[in-house]
Amino acid sequence: MTYKELDHDISEHHCEDSFTLLLDQIDEYLLILKDTGEIIHVNKAAAEKLDYALDELTTMNIKQLFPLSGRREVLEFLKGSQEGRSAQEFLELCSKSQKHVCMEVRLSRGTWEGQEVLYGLGKDVKLEIDDQKFKDYQSMLDSMPFLAWIKDKNGKYVIINKNFESFYNIKNTIIVGKTDFDFFPYRIALKHKKSEEELIKSGKNMLNLQPHHHEIGGKWLETFVAPFFEYDGMLAGTLGVAREITNRKLLEKQLREQAEYAELLFRTVPSAVLSVDKDRKIIRWNKIAEELTGYSEAEAIGKECSMVLHGVGIEGCYLCRNASESPLINETCKIVTKNGQIRHVLKSIAVLKNEFGEVSEKMECLEDITEMINIEEKLYERERQTQLELSLAARVQQESLPPPFSGDKVRVSTIFESFSKVSGDFFNYKWFERQNKLCGYIIDVCGHGLATAMQTATFKMMLDNVLLTGERITENDLKIINRRIMPYLYEGSFVALLYYEFDLQAKVLKLISAGITLFLAINSEECSLVPLSGCYLGIIDDPDIEMVTVPIRPGEMYCMMSDGVSDLIELHGVSKQQGFKGYLDWLEKLADCPERNDDFSAVCIEILQENDNKDTNVLDIKNDRDLERAQTIISEFLERNAAIHAPELEVAINEAMNNGFFACGQVHVKTRRVGRKLIVRVKDDCSGFNTKNVKSLTINNDLFDREFDELLGEEGGRGIFLMRAFCDKVIYNATGNEVLLMKKIRFR
Repeated sequence: MTYKELDHDISEHHCEDSFTLLLDQIDEYLLILKDTGEIIHVNKAAAEKLDYALDELTTMNIKQLFPLSGRREVLEFLKGSQEGRSAQEFLELCSKSQKHVCMEVRLSRGTWEGQEVLYGLGKDVKLEIDDQKFKDYQSMLDSMPFLAWIKDKNGKYVIINKNFESFYNIKNTIIVGKTDFDFFPYRIALKHKKSEEELIKSGKNMLNLQPHHHEIGGKWLETFVAPFFEYDGMLAGTLGVAREITNRKLLEKQLREQAEYAELLFRTVPSAVLSVDKDRKIIRWNKIAEELTGYSEAEAIGKECSMVLHGVGIEGCYLCRNASESPLINETCKIVTKNGQIRHVLKSIAVLKNEFGEVSEKMECLEDITEMINIEEKLYERERQTQLELSLAARVQQESLPPPFSGDKVRVSTIFESFSKVSGDFFNYKWFERQNKLCGYIIDVCGHGLATAMQTATFKMMLDNVLLTGERITENDLKIINRRIMPYLYEGSFVALLYYEFDLQAKVLKLISAGITLFLAINSEECSLVPLSGCYLGIIDDPDIEMVTVPIRPGEMYCMMSDGVSDLIELHGVSKQQGFKGYLDWLEKLADCPERNDDFSAVCIEILQENDNKDTNVLDIKNDRDLERAQTIISEFLERNAAIHAPELEVAINEAMNNGFFACGQVHVKTRRVGRKLIVRVKDDCSGFNTKNVKSLTINNDLFDREFDELLGEEGGRGIFLMRAFCDKVIYNATGNEVLLMKKIRFR
């Protein structure tokens, strides 16, 4: 039901039960009042919103629903409606529980049970910023001596300061949530919208921006608008400051159109004004110019301009440059005062011509904007320092993560992609050889930004000392950790944690959950998300923490993850992949999907088969068919055991194998993986060659291209060069007919 339809219904009907029921069906808040503000009736929606019973409200005056600071507003509101003026406002009321309710209310006149009444329809006004930030930003903007405001990325006003309210005679509660199109001429609103969109895309800071001038209601404003970033570095919208420059605009117009009034304006404007003749000598110098520069009128008049006004970074007299031949110039620069201070000024230069069109005088208006520039520089420096701190914290966080691990029984790889520069996620693990056990944890501290990253670093030290000792861990250990971390968490913050322990001797996986409630289990038949239960840490003194044990077998894989990973898996579905590397590639692709809005941390563990780290091939090559088959077997061996090194190792092994085969017509090759090492032996039955030259051959990165080109003509020399480039060790026997290639495997 619309406002207009309801106006008609209330004016034409009496308060019958059926009509009262009808009013209770509408979503808007309805209040029916006497002219004095006494409440006659409210509908169900209004009563629930204000948290009062109907019979309580009908004994109250609407003034009682307003905070003390807003009672004058409601009196003006009621008076405006009674006098027939427009009566539509954003008003703040107090519910019974003293919570503030912000709504848009429209008052109209009508009848109810035969008497003249005022009735109001209201609807919610929601702000897109929490209360604490609203207070912080409001306090910051109110301290500025200019008009100031913050808009969101859609151009909607979030906060305006007191100077803005005073200049436009508009209240904060009215403009919040609306755009310039609701208040300003379409041409100006469209210009603002395009400018703000360009700024958000460019990300320029305030020191690189040019001011915008526009006229509203006969008053001129100079506006600076810049992208606005939250404390965590995320773009939130735009921040604008403006000041009235009507006097300066009037001065510029008068200087252009009426030179005869120059002297009067020169003496009356509230800015530093001076002029020079065609010989660059100062002929006018007002009182404000004295205050700005420190030079009296007597000291300045008759002096060449460059002797009094010293520009910073400007050669010669900046007032008298040839560029000032244009009718009017506006420019920002610096000057050095008599006592050596540097002041930022905004100058406007007007060129006055005689009846012959010759320049007879150049007049300049200097406005001191040092205070504004200092504020802008402080804002910029604070932003720059914050970004430096974030970058350092991100680097420390990345370097603190554990490296991949591969042993005879288990292999571990990790993925860590923070949503912003620093993360609230962290993980660590440790292999205990004597106990044949892998212990580790993954945590997710709520929040983003530098403060959260510092909390995470603190918890890492605490968790490493408790969970990664090889000792038996129980639910009680996590409860002790809960009590220790409570002092380090600010209000509303909490920690999700999952401890895992792969006991390869007992063949069980122990999991203790405190807020991380899903892990990924993979075997040859299926892969699935397995649920857990457990309370977050840092919320209550004695949280419920669950411990479960799961039997494990060789060939199985597990992924311990933060909710940034599990949320995406639930959104896109579990996808079965081929092998350990296949699941790692799938998770990395998942981290790049556009729906990700959180940190992405995963620890992937593979329980190895007994022979997974001992892969051996023996190849006896006697003809071209054997050679082709051997190349295929070696390629598969490398892809299976060292996929990340496969391309370059395949080149090195083929060089050794081809050299022996082409020299003797047959060659013997043996490939073997032992733990994290690949060993390849290539032997032919020929007499070999002098290996002394091999020992003197070294890889020089600076001369790589030249040395490689020199060896291209010699088949054997090129092969030796490539083997040395791609392998950790290349060892020839004394005869020179057998070579041993060794490479340490790096998984990711």
